[in-house]
Amino acid sequence: MADGTKGTEKNQKEFERCRSIIENCRIEAAKRIIGQTHVIDGILTALIAGGHILLEGVPGLAKTLAVKTFADMSGLSFKRIQFTPDLLPADVTGTLIYEQGAGRFSVRKGPVFTNLLLADEINRSPAKVQSALLEAMGEYQVTIGEQSFELPKPFFVMATQNPIDQEGTYNLPEAELDRFLLKILLNYPSGEEEQRIVKSGGRLEEVPVARVFDADSIELCRSLLDDVTVTDDIVRYIVSIVNVTRPDKDKKNTGSASGSAVLKYLSFGASPRASIALNRCAKVRAPPFDFIVRGGRRQCKRRRLNRKNPFADAGALIMKSPDGKPQNGKPQNTGALAEKARLLHLRARTLSDSFHSGSSRSFYKGRGADFAGVREYLWGDDVRSIDWNVTARMGKPFIKLFEENRELILFLVVDMSASMDGGVEGKSRLDMAAETASLLILSSLYNAGPVGAVFFDGEILFSAAPKNKKDHAMLLFTKVNAVPPREKEGTALAQALRGASKLLKNRSLVAVISDFRCGGYEEELALLSHKHETVGIHISDPFDEEIPSCGGLPVSDTESGMRTVLPTSSEPFKREWKNFHRRHTERLQSVFLRRGASYMNISVKDDPLYELMRFFSSRDW
Repeated sequence: MADGTKGTEKNQKEFERCRSIIENCRIEAAKRIIGQTHVIDGILTALIAGGHILLEGVPGLAKTLAVKTFADMSGLSFKRIQFTPDLLPADVTGTLIYEQGAGRFSVRKGPVFTNLLLADEINRSPAKVQSALLEAMGEYQVTIGEQSFELPKPFFVMATQNPIDQEGTYNLPEAELDRFLLKILLNYPSGEEEQRIVKSGGRLEEVPVARVFDADSIELCRSLLDDVTVTDDIVRYIVSIVNVTRPDKDKKNTGSASGSAVLKYLSFGASPRASIALNRCAKVRAPPFDFIVRGGRRQCKRRRLNRKNPFADAGALIMKSPDGKPQNGKPQNTGALAEKARLLHLRARTLSDSFHSGSSRSFYKGRGADFAGVREYLWGDDVRSIDWNVTARMGKPFIKLFEENRELILFLVVDMSASMDGGVEGKSRLDMAAETASLLILSSLYNAGPVGAVFFDGEILFSAAPKNKKDHAMLLFTKVNAVPPREKEGTALAQALRGASKLLKNRSLVAVISDFRCGGYEEELALLSHKHETVGIHISDPFDEEIPSCGGLPVSDTESGMRTVLPTSSEPFKREWKNFHRRHTERLQSVFLRRGASYMNISVKDDPLYELMRFFSSRDW
């Protein structure tokens, strides 16, 4: 990117003025915000680039204080919306009010009509309320009734959310996330910074700040963006970055060979809006603005696919035994699995019956509800549920309808018997079962749902009822990746299914992970599937389908101890081996389908994340 501009003396003076505004904003903001310099720079970048910003961090890291500080430093109008579960779209944008004396409707504008809008804890309201900001953020106007009203210029939304709440929060829709130019992660302060915060007595908000910019200042800085020269090489580089995110069957737009490796994990690629946003942010960072990044590596990211990561601090966590050594000689990287699990969204088949996570009906009180719509008042309805705005418009009473929020409960039944030791290429069926179970555990935590499990071999090794806690999920993760010495032969699948039925009180998604090389579990499976969504995950390996030719092969059954020699070079034997596996697979599918359960197969050579994503997303549930 060129250092120069379309260089008149007037331009140079205007750039000097912008640099002065940026530096003054940094100085004044630092009076209240101790540390977090990347937050200050990120807000300034979005403000000048003409986009909106999403601040995410745990409570107490000065998200709201940062937004209020910028409001106090400006001469702009400022309003705050505290997003709550019972908020309605009209509370954000405005509505039509019936004036009885005049006999007509008048417009009452909502708090969105301002220059700086603080959307505090935006993820505490359901999606339809969050979506009320789509038009405002994208088109800078609001439609109320049959009229559209332009918003004041400049219009800038600064939203906050924290990543740790699980109940009473709602994930932002992808269309809403796309409206934000930047997402900034707030980190914990250093020891020295926290000492300064403590010495302030928690009264940093009372520290006075000077007004250092206004609407004209912002408009001046934005107008100078067009004078920053961007070379063709930079434009091609920006486009290549965005193109890598776009799945393309012909792989013409991957931009690099490495891009194709991640395409199967992406549902949708970034739109040209991302290229435009990246270009504008790069211009703000160009030398003419003298916008120097301070404070080390930036934590500012474009938010598109990822919503939140419960294991953000687990990137180097290795499962170890009490003596500090990796278990089974195969350490499991929690951070790597967590990154994969963020892409996996569990879905329940009862979606068509409105029993999906977050939209199920129930008679239980106190769990939070989503606004579902309105209907005409009927005799016996609670008069407190009447929607007076709709009633005034329609001339007859209407009541509000709500759907209660409910979690998706996940329960795992994992086979750790001796028959799971078989496999190829250094990876056993047990390794694949553990990796699959680990992905589901971490994904359940990401989806903010309770998770429980039963692990078994010839007997029950471990069982735990579903709980919605990170420590509980990590306990299950540890157990599934630590196989204890086997003391009993056989496979206690029927006993494990009975145990699952006893532990589960509410309707759940049950994943049974096994090679299913045993019988006598059909009745227990039918009882479990009658109440719960049950999925049988059949773990197989390539030898099940085709055994290599290696002469007489001595083998032994790891569970029964029976020994024999297989004539692997015999073509009739190999055909019968393949047919036996095909019949076994067909029988398993029939067993599960006839008992109301689902079936899927994962081979040890497969990518479990890809197979799970394809299974949960492609079915017509």
